[in-house]
Amino acid sequence: RDGGPAIDPAARHVVHPDVAAVLAADAAHSGEVAEVDEDTLRIGGQTIRKPFVEKPCDAEDHNIYIYYSRAQGGGVRRLFRKVGNRSSEFVPGPARVRTEGSFVYEEFIAVDGAVDVKVYTVGHTYAHAETRKSPVVDGHVRRNIDGKEMRFSTELTAAERDYAGRVSEAFGQRVCGFDILRADGRSMVMDVNGWSFVKGSEEYYDEAARVLDARFQEALRNRWLARFVDPDAVGRATYESRWVLKAVLDVCRHADRTPKQKIKCVLRSAPIVGLLAAGGGEAMLRSAADLDRVLAALDEACDSPHTDDSAAALGQLRDVLQRKRAQTGTKVQVKPADGGAALLVLKWGGECTHAGLVQAQDLGHRMRTDLLLINRSLINDVRFFSSAECRVQSTVAAYAEAFLDAGAPAPPVAVRPDMLDAISPAAKRGMDAAKQRLRALFNHDGPLAANPHCTPELRPPPEIGHPRAFLRGI
Repeated sequence: RDGGPAIDPAARHVVHPDVAAVLAADAAHSGEVAEVDEDTLRIGGQTIRKPFVEKPCDAEDHNIYIYYSRAQGGGVRRLFRKVGNRSSEFVPGPARVRTEGSFVYEEFIAVDGAVDVKVYTVGHTYAHAETRKSPVVDGHVRRNIDGKEMRFSTELTAAERDYAGRVSEAFGQRVCGFDILRADGRSMVMDVNGWSFVKGSEEYYDEAARVLDARFQEALRNRWLARFVDPDAVGRATYESRWVLKAVLDVCRHADRTPKQKIKCVLRSAPIVGLLAAGGGEAMLRSAADLDRVLAALDEACDSPHTDDSAAALGQLRDVLQRKRAQTGTKVQVKPADGGAALLVLKWGGECTHAGLVQAQDLGHRMRTDLLLINRSLINDVRFFSSAECRVQSTVAAYAEAFLDAGAPAPPVAVRPDMLDAISPAAKRGMDAAKQRLRALFNHDGPLAANPHCTPELRPPPEIGHPRAFLRGI
């Protein structure tokens, strides 16, 4: 009813040299449709008897009807796109053909074993075939435990393999799928689906990779790239080949962590100053024994009647250290300060979160997979480095476990202090001076206009107005 198929001139031009077939110009109108009797349909001057198939001309319309003869019991089976576990339904009784829309009518073929054959090609030399229960049988879709339609690999005959090569060649489609019906010792190609892949077959993808690899190597030998590559080494990964990845250096920040927290106080009490390193240098105290020493010094300073330090500040430091000393990553830094005092910095928190550990493991898995694809010998010589920070070490441990084979002994992680930023003394002095200026600016109790520390290069936005009040509000 749509006037018949229109054939593009370009299609005729391509098909003739490829398959030696001459396609007619636009097909003539098919003529009037009439049901001669219960089992016979006449279209123009041609007749077709039931059982026959009624297919919509629109390839996107999957509502295909199969009409059965009176001798077969009559009725019509209606096929449709799968809905749940159904792909067709049978309607008994006499059935009239559809009168709205355009259709192709063809002989119904009763297939061997009630199965359809799905064929998938990769190039014109390889084809994989699977069978599935025909939707014509009962319309019930058999599914596996993953919910996928059950399909079974099948061997193609020599003739069917020849069809596969011809279909791929004729359609200019290196990767494509098509359907075959097997009936009475014959195999018939029913339709070509275009770009199509097998679902859930490792064998198919291994073979497809082999075909692609062969094509790449062939292209490599015949293209301009060949002048840079030893043809005898193609397909062979050697360290002598300059196209082989020889090493990867991977530098990462630690994964997600809880917030780092700290308290800083300048203290003059002798027990606190006594925590400085030999010669009055900076001391880093992080072991359980070291933290006990700090706690004892704070106790002594709190109990001393001659201390110059704030009892509130000492009490707060002692309270926090008592609560946090067993927590991973808690540490105390003691630095020399002006006038024989010491700056005590108590830090805690910053442990890797569960999400952080999962991030590290995921990155390890993905890095391993990628490197195994590129050059698996890289996995044979792996080294791990970490800074001394606990969150960094836990990140490295999670990454290393995922990166290496399950059960493989993890190489030792080298803890390197130079993994942290090394700040020169000159830069340190400049940073401390800048911090002091900021501290003075925000500690002045007065409006911005009267703040003596507000200079052209150190001027907060005007909406702050009163820096100390602004901080108090925050």
